[in-house]
Amino acid sequence: MGRHTITGFLSTAGREFDDWTADYRLFSQHRLPLPHIFSVIRRRILAHLPPQAPLCVAIDDSLLRKTGTHIPGVAWRRDPLGPHFQTNLVRAQRCLQLSADLSLPGGGHRMIPIAFVDAPTPAKPGPKASPETLSQYLQQSKQLRLPLVASRQIQALRRDLDGDPDAATRLLYMFGDGGQTNGTVLKDLPERTVMVGRIRKDAKLYFLPPAPTTRAAGRPRHYGDPAPTPEQVRIDDSIPWQTVTISISGAEHQMRVKVCRDRLWRSAGLRHTLQLVVIAPLGYRLRQGSKLLYRQPAFLICTGLNLDLQLLLQSSVSP
Repeated sequence: MGRHTITGFLSTAGREFDDWTADYRLFSQHRLPLPHIFSVIRRRILAHLPPQAPLCVAIDDSLLRKTGTHIPGVAWRRDPLGPHFQTNLVRAQRCLQLSADLSLPGGGHRMIPIAFVDAPTPAKPGPKASPETLSQYLQQSKQLRLPLVASRQIQALRRDLDGDPDAATRLLYMFGDGGQTNGTVLKDLPERTVMVGRIRKDAKLYFLPPAPTTRAAGRPRHYGDPAPTPEQVRIDDSIPWQTVTISISGAEHQMRVKVCRDRLWRSAGLRHTLQLVVIAPLGYRLRQGSKLLYRQPAFLICTGLNLDLQLLLQSSVSP
């Protein structure tokens, strides 16, 4: 049917000879109550979870490619599917999606979308724009930053869970990539919410400060000595590897990990004491002769020191 447009949907439904005015008018405005629609999906997911089981949610941004030049929110953006040696640009809308992890009876996992929000960037004014227009653009850019949008969505999801008597006591486990693992998200993380995200291999971590033995002048010490970076932990032979079995695409795989607890990170602030998880390259092929996947190590931090390692790894690879 060609491009996936409203016209293509109507043609697929056999309505190509009917009046399309009402359909285009419906989709041209924000007439659908998306929060209420997704709340129904969220409640059905909670009904399938065991009592008091945590709700595992993955958060990530995505691009919806568009060809029209007058579609709201469409801009030139970097193509994430382009090669590493060449930066390609595509016209697309940017959106933020939250998907809940639902375990299947056969042992697999399925990610079910529970939130989908538009995350546009304001149009940059021209060189002859007035100072007022430029100041307004800078303010809008700060308010529409993707980490800030992600933080608001996490807080909104926690409020929805707290408003449900059956889900108020459930823990919320959020899993994100490096775009959501920053101070904007971590420092405003709501209560009963645990964040698991990827960090750089050269991130500067710190030990906990030693307990003061005597009262000293000046401010108390909040950060201890510098801790090894995630890459230094990976190559340190004195830290043993652990083997954890997880399921990827219905097949079991053995993952080797290292865990270091009681770490501090300035981007997360003093509110969270973190655990660092280093994942060795898995290196497997989907079929004989196909390319080798998972060739690079991964480095994760978790704001929950008591989070089960099996759950952490399984939920991190399920998206």
